[in-house]
Amino acid sequence: MDPLSVKEFEKYEKIWTQVPEYRENSPAEDLIPLFLWHFREEIHIGQTLLDLGCGPARSTPLLQKAGLTVSLVDISINSLDPEIFIKVHQAGSELLFHQESLWELSSEIVSADWIICFDVLEHLPEEKIEDVLKGIRERMRLGGAFSITLCADLFGESIGEQLHLTVKPAQWWKDHIQRNFIIEEEQLLEDQWLILFLRPLGLSHQPNCNTA
Repeated sequence: MDPLSVKEFEKYEKIWTQVPEYRENSPAEDLIPLFLWHFREEIHIGQTLLDLGCGPARSTPLLQKAGLTVSLVDISINSLDPEIFIKVHQAGSELLFHQESLWELSSEIVSADWIICFDVLEHLPEEKIEDVLKGIRERMRLGGAFSITLCADLFGESIGEQLHLTVKPAQWWKDHIQRNFIIEEEQLLEDQWLILFLRPLGLSHQPNCNTA
């Protein structure tokens, strides 16, 4: 890990272990059904999905129920809920976990049909956003979804740290994301949460969009 990754690793090791209430809210639990609905005509059994910045990963069983083979990535393995932690370490488990920084993704993080990145990008240093988006685009085969919080975090003060390092308006995020992705659909909730359904730029055949 580079020095910045080490700093972020130490921060999240601290909050996941010292602030139990931090894991009580998992945005993916509400967003996974939206993701599965949006791409409902294209998601098939046996396809792969990367959950980048997975946090507790409590929504993983729902993705697996849809037939997806899931790989989890987070800078801290302490983020995982106990049940998911056990599944990751079961012999022969198809559920993989990679402990990595999103701007230093290794060659072990191979491309996947689908990529989700929920409530993560705002946690990253601004100077790393472009590298992260490029790394995601290079690994996204069919499509994916992001959610981004547009306001300051509520938990960092409990450990004397700032968690949301890049707090920007929705248009700033869209301008950056459109350099690497096609925004197929967007939602802005209460001016605080931006939800985007994406296709990677350069996809030779754009699947039919779901507009219903």
